Amino acid sequence: MLSKQQMHIDSHDALGVLNTLFETLAPSSLRPVDMLLRSMFVIPYTMASVSTVQLWISGILAILRVLISQSTEDIVLSRIQELSFSPLLISCQNIAKLRERDYTQQSTENCAEQSQEKAPPEETFSRFLLQLVGILLEDIVHKELKVDLTEQQHTFYCQQLGTLLMCLVHIFKSGTFRRITNAATRLFKGDGDSGNYYYTLESLSDLVESMFPTHPSLVLLWCQFLLLIDYTNYNWWSEVHQTLKRNSLSSTKLLLSPQMSTDSDEPEQESKLGMCNREIVRRGAPSSCSVIMCVRTCMIQSILPG
Repeated sequence: MLSKQQMHIDSHDALGVLNTLFETLAPSSLRPVDMLLRSMFVIPYTMASVSTVQLWISGILAILRVLISQSTEDIVLSRIQELSFSPLLISCQNIAKLRERDYTQQSTENCAEQSQEKAPPEETFSRFLLQLVGILLEDIVHKELKVDLTEQQHTFYCQQLGTLLMCLVHIFKSGTFRRITNAATRLFKGDGDSGNYYYTLESLSDLVESMFPTHPSLVLLWCQFLLLIDYTNYNWWSEVHQTLKRNSLSSTKLLLSPQMSTDSDEPEQESKLGMCNREIVRRGAPSSCSVIMCVRTCMIQSILPG
């Protein structure tokens, strides 16, 4: 049901109920992990519908939670390799086509290309999760509230992205998924050659930057993720810490935020809320002068036993 988006999970509470169900099951009933991975590495027949995308990602988040809490990295990666999943399954080209038409119409076009892709399992797993981040970011930033999606759908998108980022932070910070962590770091450092196929670190960070005035908590989660993958680009961190100096909010679609007021004094309230959110980002992000030290500390801790 999860793989076919037949389970109605359209809110954070509903996702919590599914998580509770998985927690009450005996761990042995979820083994081998093949059935979980097959359900996770399935793309929907279309991404034109917000509800379909949200049901699909909810299923992935529930399965991901089970994998990282009840399975080891070696087991997960060995099964991914055995099942021959391809990172191109969720490439940017596939995503673009799925947003316009059914997957069945274009699946044969990429079948041969995907079968030739022999990526290491840790790269496949990392790519898959990072592509999900890109899908959520694009919909949060570009879909207009009350036009392309409802307020509840927008809120749920933000909750899904926050959950996914927290899972990534746990994976990279725990030290128990080192191959996946190292693969994600390598992928981002070499993304210049694969930008046509996958979201790059720069493209994802640009989307996050547009959320400074509207979604500070998600921005700060992204900052934590950047530290854990050894990202020390001073241009990015200077943008984070100089947000307070930007007085013009005209370039940002503030109406994306579900917190915005619809009263007659909306522009003034939007401006105040935007500046407040920018200040939260500025104060909450790690200081630019200590970024390298924080990164080194995190990386050292991740390789120490225990």
